[in-house]
Amino acid sequence: MKQPASFYLLAAMAVVLMAAPVLAPGDPFAQHRADALAAPAWAHLMGTDDLGRDLWAQFLHGGRWSLGIGAGATLLALWLAWLIGSVAGWCGGWVDSLLMW
Repeated sequence: MKQPASFYLLAAMAVVLMAAPVLAPGDPFAQHRADALAAPAWAHLMGTDDLGRDLWAQFLHGGRWSLGIGAGATLLALWLAWLIGSVAGWCGGWVDSLLMW
């Protein structure tokens, strides 16, 4: 079965985000005032903010949280849908009509 391009994009993004400790080692919130508002370079791939924090490290480490929260919300929604559908199918009648409404 051919997978859509979005599947490969999400898989690649997940691999990069899970490799955040390797790709951006160190504390993403460490402040280096001497590097404040630095332009992108090899030391800071996306530059730094006004406090000298590495934007690439923040992007990777924040993306891990976002991906985890999104996966958790999806699993919770799937579990609730399964539970409601199971109760509606088991009971039938007015319970089914109420839950499916």
